[in-house]
Amino acid sequence: MSFLHELATGRHGVRFRPPPGWELAEEGERSALLVDRARGVGWNLGVYDVALCLRPEDDALLAADVERHARALFERCFQSAQESPLALVAPRTQDPAWSPVVELERVEVGAAPALRVVHRLWYQPGRETVMGHLLVPLASGLADLRVIATDHSTGMRESTLFARALMARGGASPDQLMAELGQAHYDDPAHDALFPDHALSRARAALAWLVAEGGVDVRAPAAAEPARTCALAGSFAFEPPARHLPVAAGDGPDAVRCTRATFSGTDGLEVLAVQRLMPHSGSLVAVARAIMAARATEDGSTVVELPPRDGRPRVRASCRDADGDEQHTAAELFVDAAGWCVLVALDAPTCVPLEELFTRVEAVSRSYRVLAP
Repeated sequence: MSFLHELATGRHGVRFRPPPGWELAEEGERSALLVDRARGVGWNLGVYDVALCLRPEDDALLAADVERHARALFERCFQSAQESPLALVAPRTQDPAWSPVVELERVEVGAAPALRVVHRLWYQPGRETVMGHLLVPLASGLADLRVIATDHSTGMRESTLFARALMARGGASPDQLMAELGQAHYDDPAHDALFPDHALSRARAALAWLVAEGGVDVRAPAAAEPARTCALAGSFAFEPPARHLPVAAGDGPDAVRCTRATFSGTDGLEVLAVQRLMPHSGSLVAVARAIMAARATEDGSTVVELPPRDGRPRVRASCRDADGDEQHTAAELFVDAAGWCVLVALDAPTCVPLEELFTRVEAVSRSYRVLAP
C-alpha cells in the first residue's frame, strides 16, 4: 500500500487526499513529494515517528526552539550555495535582529490543535526559498504537511515597497528608513496581493488553502494533556525535560524514546533515549567508551567519571555523531538501585550547546527511579 493511499484513507490518524492536478515526483514509506503547478509550489507530505509538544505554558520555549533551529537550517542552506557566482559573503543570520522565521502560530484543523510555521531556507540574490508547515500532532506521531516555493529573480518586492515608503516619507533619509522598516515590513501579508507571484505570497496562500479548504481530517489527534512522567511498566520512570514527549518506538526492548520537535518532522529534532542496558559488572567507563565509539566521528568522544550518586558509579560522555557533523550527543551512564547499567542520551543538532544538553541529561538521571516489577 502506497503512502499516498494510506494518507487518503487516514491510516496514520490524519486523512488528506491531494487534488487531481498535483503531480507525484517521489514517494517513500512515510512521505511523498508532489508538484502543484497551479500554485507554483511543491508539497512534501509526511507522517513521522516524532512527538510535538504544544502545551500553552511552553509557547515561549517553542518559539525559541523554532528560532534557533530555523537559523541553523538557514545557515546550512547558505553554505550549500556558496559555489554560486551570486553567493554572499555572509548569511543574513549574522545580523541577530534578522530572523528566517516569518510566521509561527497555533491553528486548529477541525477540533485538533496544530502549528503553522513559515520560514526561509534561502534569501540571497538569485534565490529565495520559503517553506511553510502545517504540523499536526497525532496519537501515533506527527503529520508534517509542508509547502515549498522558490524564486530565482529576487529583490523586486523589497525594492518596490521601499520605494513606496520613501515616497510616502518625503525627505526621509534612505538609510534611516531602511533601518526603521525591517524585514517585517516587506513580509507583511498585507502586501501579498501586490506580489501574488512572490515565493512568500505563494507559500503563504498555499498553506492558508491547506488549513481552511484542503480537507485535512484529523482522525486520531495526540492527547490533549500528555503525561508529565514517562514510565516503562515494571522497569523505571523519569521526568522528561520541557517539550520532550515519548514516542512509540524506543531504542530497544527496555527503552523509552522522547522527542523535542520544533518546526518540522525531519529537521530541528532533539531526541532523548533512556535505556536499561544490562546488569552492572565491570567498568562503567568501558561501557560508555564502547557506546560513544559506535556513534562518534574520527575525532572520537569524551568520557569522564562523575562523583558517585547514592554510592553508585556514573560517567558523563559526549561525541560528534558519525552520521552527520551537524549532530552531537550528550550522555550519562549510571547504575540504578536495582543494579542495572542505565543510559540517558540526548542527541541534538550542534546549534544546541553541549552544556545545555548535559543540564537536561542530568535532570533526567536525577529524576530516574526504579519501579517495582
